[in-house]
Amino acid sequence: MSRRKDKGRLAPFVPVDQEMLNSPAWRAMKMGARMLYIHLKRRWSFKQRNNGRIFLSQRDAQEEMGVGDRDSISRWFRELQHYGFIVMTDPGGLGVNGKGRAPHWRLTELEAPGGRNGDTLMLPTISNGTGQNFEIIKVPSNVLRNGVNGESKHGSCTRLAMACTH
Repeated sequence: MSRRKDKGRLAPFVPVDQEMLNSPAWRAMKMGARMLYIHLKRRWSFKQRNNGRIFLSQRDAQEEMGVGDRDSISRWFRELQHYGFIVMTDPGGLGVNGKGRAPHWRLTELEAPGGRNGDTLMLPTISNGTGQNFEIIKVPSNVLRNGVNGESKHGSCTRLAMACTH
């Protein structure tokens, strides 16, 4: 009987809009950023209406994509944000119980619940698709995150940041 229920049913898949695939912004992105977007969209559920609450930690993305370098994952997240494919709705951080929380994302091509109670519908935003180039620069960590009295919590270490070149 289960065979009859499954008749004509598609296997699970991730839908990607052809208009988005043909946009200059999509074509300008690196292949890793494109794959990261597919992994984010894989977590989206139409029934649960979870756009804006989609989460994927850098560590999980690294494991799923088979990438050895976590800096690449963070660079691809920034690239997706820059081109307007994703928007961070809730930054990650350390939870109350001391366990880390991944940032939550909204896919801009999809509708998302908004407003105070989640009863307002945010319409999809269209990326302008400028296709700007990126240049990787090193920024001291005290510029990115200041500790007490302006001193860096991380000493003299540096983090990768992405700057847009015009």
